Amino acid sequence: MSASQHPHRPGSWAIYGHEWAVRLLQRVIPSTQHDQTLPPRYGPRHAYLFLGSAQIGKTTLARSFAAALLCTGDQPPCGTCRSCSLLAHGNHPDFHLVQPLDRDGGVDRANGLLRAEQAAELIHAAALRPLEGRYRIFLLQDAHLANDTFANKLLKTL
Repeated sequence: MSASQHPHRPGSWAIYGHEWAVRLLQRVIPSTQHDQTLPPRYGPRHAYLFLGSAQIGKTTLARSFAAALLCTGDQPPCGTCRSCSLLAHGNHPDFHLVQPLDRDGGVDRANGLLRAEQAAELIHAAALRPLEGRYRIFLLQDAHLANDTFANKLLKTL
């Protein structure tokens, strides 16, 4: 049974087979998004690398982590708050999915590249404050497909 066939439960990440990774990521999420008492060293880090074989759930885990960080409900990700709804519909202003593109600008995860103009857009967006929540999240899908210009531009900002 796939994750999409299970009804959503508050606080459920719908991740199967990677419970250890979920527990690790859940530890850095404040108990509520309004909790400002956690010292910075206990909150989420500035970057995470999800590494592994193809089709094992890296993107699903990264999206669930993003949902939990952006969620304004009591048990992140709640699946019902405004933030969760925006993310589920693909239009959360603080979540940016960067995918490899073909020469015409269409998403092409098989033969596309992360291109220089995408790096420029990412750098510009990263300089802005979050609009809805506490974080701006950028998911670089298939980062190994970055061309040299993309990689160099991004490295200069770190």
